[in-house]
Amino acid sequence: MMDRMGGETPPMPSPVIDADGLAVARAAAQDLFIDDRLKEYILSIVGATRDPANNGFKPLAPLIALGASPRATLSLLKVAKAHAFLRGSAHVAPEDIRQVGADVLRHRIALTFEAEAEGVPVEKIIESILQRVPIP
Repeated sequence: MMDRMGGETPPMPSPVIDADGLAVARAAAQDLFIDDRLKEYILSIVGATRDPANNGFKPLAPLIALGASPRATLSLLKVAKAHAFLRGSAHVAPEDIRQVGADVLRHRIALTFEAEAEGVPVEKIIESILQRVPIP
């Protein structure tokens, strides 16, 4: 069968999981163990975006107009658990948090006009925070 562009119509994808299976996987991911020290690590990362000057990131203060909200903390926790689940782990590791940090925080940090004018990407700010917040 031909599509509107004159090429072959691709085959319909087949489902790999049904709604019940997805619900079970989601629950299993959210039940993964995370050490309290890693929860504090997440709080430190988000806190660094909210008040960089008082969290050891004074050079970043002029670049961040608005840091990540408390909801970002919850999102980072959930996504880190999902990442750990997808890699087959029974617990969250610091690397899970670091791997998903930029994806979770990117749209939750508003840069100052100065940062935008200098072309500083939000990813650079996040990477700086992730590299400098001590891993427990």
